[in-house]
Amino acid sequence: MTSSERINRLKLVMTSISNSPKSIRDISVDTGIPIASVYRIIKKLGIDGFIVKCGTIDEFGVRTNMFKSKTLHLSALNRY
Repeated sequence: MTSSERINRLKLVMTSISNSPKSIRDISVDTGIPIASVYRIIKKLGIDGFIVKCGTIDEFGVRTNMFKSKTLHLSALNRY
């Protein structure tokens, strides 16, 4: 994957959560990015860009984290 593809994925994730908190699954559906990739993007931005708002575990043992957007620092783009 090229760096421009990575930046495009990052932009898609940021756009998806800009209006309201969403689960990783919802972000994946909105953007068409696999859940594992969305999770990695969120983890990489975790300290500067996003905070965990809440989480749930469904009857199948799948954990869903909700994220609330915060100010995204430009340095986060360089890490991704």
